[in-house]
Amino acid sequence: HKLDGAWTRLEQRLAVGIVMAEIAAIGVWVLLKGMQADGSFAHGAVVRQGITSIAFATVAHLLLRKRVPAVVHGGVVTVLAVVGWVVVGTMWPMGGVAYSKNLLGWLQNASFLTLLGGLRGLVTRLTLWLALVGAALAASAGKHISVDVAGRYMPKGVLTKVACAGWLFAAAVCFVGSYAFVDNIAVTKFNAKPFEPCGKASCDTPFSTRLTTVRQGVDEDFFAARRQLGLDVRTVGKVVAGKSYEQSFTNAEWNQWIEQGGWRDRFGGKASSLTAPATPGTHSPAISVPGRNTRGLLIRDFDFLFPFGLLMIGLRFLLRVILVIAGYIKVDPDAAHGEEGVGQASVDTPAEAT
Repeated sequence: HKLDGAWTRLEQRLAVGIVMAEIAAIGVWVLLKGMQADGSFAHGAVVRQGITSIAFATVAHLLLRKRVPAVVHGGVVTVLAVVGWVVVGTMWPMGGVAYSKNLLGWLQNASFLTLLGGLRGLVTRLTLWLALVGAALAASAGKHISVDVAGRYMPKGVLTKVACAGWLFAAAVCFVGSYAFVDNIAVTKFNAKPFEPCGKASCDTPFSTRLTTVRQGVDEDFFAARRQLGLDVRTVGKVVAGKSYEQSFTNAEWNQWIEQGGWRDRFGGKASSLTAPATPGTHSPAISVPGRNTRGLLIRDFDFLFPFGLLMIGLRFLLRVILVIAGYIKVDPDAAHGEEGVGQASVDTPAEAT
């Protein structure tokens, strides 16, 4: 019962964190896309006017709060917000264009986000994660989608057994689905061999062999991810300061980084294809992996969110069955339609449930 409560609180906080991350990612995307367009475009003009309006209203609020009556405060803030939107916001149509293009270009093409497909790819992964966390929370509270018409006419003893049987079946489906998705990802995304010679015929490759291929692929992907994060740490200050991200490294600095970064230990002679020309020049702070497209490099790894989420949902169903058997939860068809917490109908001790 304590585990169920702690697990639920963890998932609730996780869901809030995911939502906030999605809002931040979408907000950054909209802001930079608007700022990199000049004021002759509608979205460029609206973003600049919005920024100016918010800035004027915020400054007015900070200067006038607790110093003037609420009516005067509200009036001045509103007027300055309108002035910022209508007048001042139109006076800097080219402001921040080059800076925003450089910053967005770095985020999309030469940062860790590139390995996820950019900001849009990040939002896609977060949305999937949020859906799975929400499904686990629904399963834990008995608010998952179900047909409960027949249950309303069953005796309580029979209803409890039927409900537990249904949850056990749902858990089994989740576990089988989780296994199947891992197997599918191993073959389709990590190129694990689906068959191997077996006498004169072909047999399915053992699941453990496919997992070995996955482990090797994940290790390679996260090696590249760690190297990209290291580049990001060295680059972010320059980009924020306004320097072109494409000129973050000289060719000599880049080649030195390749030599010292363990690329040759991992890829051998193929690492030579990652070096820059020996002539003077600059290099973008984006990693390369021999034989792989680095854009979306980590997507196949994050595809495991789905089978992992199914596993967690299945465990939630099992935990709910245990709590019902132990008397901590009452099976009530109407509870799923009540307020938060009613679905679990948790009590302090099994004796009270009895």
